[in-house]
Amino acid sequence: MNLRRPCAQGRPHNGAFCPRVLNDPQTVEGRAALRLALSPGIWRRAGMEAVLSGIDWTAARSLAEGVARGLRWGAVAALLARFETGALLGEARRRKKDKDNEEES
Repeated sequence: MNLRRPCAQGRPHNGAFCPRVLNDPQTVEGRAALRLALSPGIWRRAGMEAVLSGIDWTAARSLAEGVARGLRWGAVAALLARFETGALLGEARRRKKDKDNEEES
């Protein structure tokens, strides 16, 4: 990436912002929720295939003591729930696509 380009510095380039800028969390709580969502051990998996089944909220709350200290847990948890929804939807789509590909073979 060319760090001199406006897009790399968070400014518009050709009338638009980079997706990284548009999709990055805009609040302290959002950044904390993203750090939590990316933390090892926060996601539960189920079954022999280790299918993603959601966030381990006990682990998330425990990790939040370090990552989101001093922030409103309710705000961080609400954003983390959005990450969970997106991850579960993405996992369901991926599994359906894999199943469809297997049936075509």
